[in-house]
Amino acid sequence: MSQAVRNALLQSFGDANPEMSLGRAPAQPEPAAHFNPTSIQKVLMAGGEIAARFMHPTFLPFEKLFRKFPQQGVFTATPQNNFVLELGSFRVPQQMVFALVDYRFDLYRLSGAAAGDWVPLEERRLSGQIGYDVLIADYRKANLSYELDPTEIQAAKEASEQPPSAGIIAAGAEFNNNQPPQIGNFFFPPSAPPQGASATDFANARAASASSPGGPGLSLMPQRHERLGPLPMPFTLLARENQRVTFKAIVFRPVPIPLAFFEVDVTGLLMPANVADSLLSGMAPYVPQGRR
Repeated sequence: MSQAVRNALLQSFGDANPEMSLGRAPAQPEPAAHFNPTSIQKVLMAGGEIAARFMHPTFLPFEKLFRKFPQQGVFTATPQNNFVLELGSFRVPQQMVFALVDYRFDLYRLSGAAAGDWVPLEERRLSGQIGYDVLIADYRKANLSYELDPTEIQAAKEASEQPPSAGIIAAGAEFNNNQPPQIGNFFFPPSAPPQGASATDFANARAASASSPGGPGLSLMPQRHERLGPLPMPFTLLARENQRVTFKAIVFRPVPIPLAFFEVDVTGLLMPANVADSLLSGMAPYVPQGRR
């Protein structure tokens, strides 16, 4: 092959592949596509805000209003003999899930102006006589503690007080985790003496016993309109198929005024169980694995 032919072939190859021509550095490969689940991306929905306010036909709006007349036990209840009213309950249908979005308890009294004229009772009135309880399959899905019965102020702070203890035996590092048999006699007393119940413990026990015959104890919610938990945050309790949702009023002291009726308003959504499972799996928070 002559030099002229060789030069022509090299020129043709260089024209077709300029990145590989002599004296020129090869082009860098493009960065590979990657996905960071913690990154924030802006998404514009078709229809704008209207699409966010549409509800898919899979979700069925749900609301129930229960009203119950008071009985004689409401006016004769005591802390030792509570009167329990089941204001209302319902069972979730087969293959469905109920999302409890909100509820509201209320009390009504006679207005005195006309027969059959009812007016709501002042908010949080009778909070020392009546409390409420919300159960899903006989279970309270919350961590609650309400002192409906006021307690005395103690000299020591309740948060710093230790629970009752039978004492701590010295068998730790001072004995190299080897407890000698003499522990407990005059020469080897326990490291910490037994701690009995304080005045605060007795006061809290008396407060809890006011509603204990009704079952909830310190989980009994006070007489109010608001639901449990922080109100600015989203609130949803899920009840699965065949589970029973129950709303109760517990009277732990005699009501001193005439009442017209008790009321509870329940709102939420019914949806197929597989749809609820799909939504929950998509809402699972991302947790990085391993060290960073």
